[in-house]
Amino acid sequence: MLLNTILILILCFVFCLQYYAFRTGVPTVASSSSSRRKIAEILRKEAAANPSGRSYKIIDLGSGNGQVSRRIAREIPAAQVTGIEISLIPWLYSEARRRLVGYANLEYKRIDFWPYDCSGVDAVVVFLAGKAMDRVSHKLRAELKPGALVLSNSICLRGDWEPDAVESVGFPDFKVYIYRQR
Repeated sequence: MLLNTILILILCFVFCLQYYAFRTGVPTVASSSSSRRKIAEILRKEAAANPSGRSYKIIDLGSGNGQVSRRIAREIPAAQVTGIEISLIPWLYSEARRRLVGYANLEYKRIDFWPYDCSGVDAVVVFLAGKAMDRVSHKLRAELKPGALVLSNSICLRGDWEPDAVESVGFPDFKVYIYRQR
């Protein structure tokens, strides 16, 4: 009986992950620790240079299991960090970890990020694959305010985005692409 219950839970877990990967075209893939470290480092410097005096707002589009957004929230306590994830299992994991750790500057939203308005944020973190990057590139170009920072983990933005810098991190040569909305 216990074995059957465990098997059913595992099958539900796998089905849920596969369902959202099929629905969005993007599988849930964790960022490397070196990428998380570099992204947090870049954002920490950006937030420190924030002249406005208001909270620095960062969103993680497709935040997965929340490793990147938790790292950012921990290292930049004055920033407001929002992870957006539609896939149920990674979102549940992120939310459970957030509640356990209790970062006051971190929230997770279980929503589709396509209709989410990015115009009020100072920085965006993204780690998506395939055709989703085409759409994200267009969405960010249309919505972000001038000067907003975009950090893309491992996969470059498309269209008319040109990186201001590309940071190589870790092995096997992961990259963080750094963009600025014009």
